[in-house]
Amino acid sequence: MALVAKILRQYNKEFNGEKRTMYVYTVHGTQSEIEEYISSQGDKCQFQEENPTVPLLFTSLYVQDEMPVRYSAYNNRYALDTNFADRLLSQAKYFGAEESFKEAYGNMLAQQLSGMKISQEEPTTPKLTQTVEEEFPFE
Repeated sequence: MALVAKILRQYNKEFNGEKRTMYVYTVHGTQSEIEEYISSQGDKCQFQEENPTVPLLFTSLYVQDEMPVRYSAYNNRYALDTNFADRLLSQAKYFGAEESFKEAYGNMLAQQLSGMKISQEEPTTPKLTQTVEEEFPFE
């Protein structure tokens, strides 16, 4: 099992005169994963008030209510794992569909947050800005 973060609450915090929304997630995993997470946080580790054995993860990034958590050796910290969404956005950019992707993703999140059932309709294919033939003309 990998570490998973589940949304608990949000609050506003001021950073350099700018108000930001902070999201608080509870962290779940195997006992050894949780122990490693707590150990890596050191004195900064905070726990859920209702259940003081459940550690918390604080972030200004909201992706969805339940997210995998990964360790970043580069930053020497744990964070929400957004690799999947980052890869999708990278592909959308490559195919010239970045705005369509952002709009579709935003609509999906809005539906999730409002409790609406996400449509099961077939997705529409984004329009490409350049065809393969234009990029690589065949003779």
